[in-house]
Amino acid sequence: IAPEHRYVCERLIESFDAHMAAENDSVRTRGLVHGDFRLDNMRFGQEGADRPLTVVDWQTVTWGPAFTDVAYFLGCALPIEQRRD
Repeated sequence: IAPEHRYVCERLIESFDAHMAAENDSVRTRGLVHGDFRLDNMRFGQEGADRPLTVVDWQTVTWGPAFTDVAYFLGCALPIEQRRD
């Protein structure tokens, strides 16, 4: 492993327990997480349809931080320049 990769791995290991404790904090807003919330997993209905939007591909669904899907969607949908701003 290259030294810079080893450094990243060591930092991850050192901070993992604190990260998991924060994820499980009871005051954190939790909800249903799709886990792969991006445009190619959305089917848009015709105008006036009973279902204007259907979300597919639910094999990674879980209970977790409520804004996970919003963050994932923005990360996948925005160009790199806008994400960096």
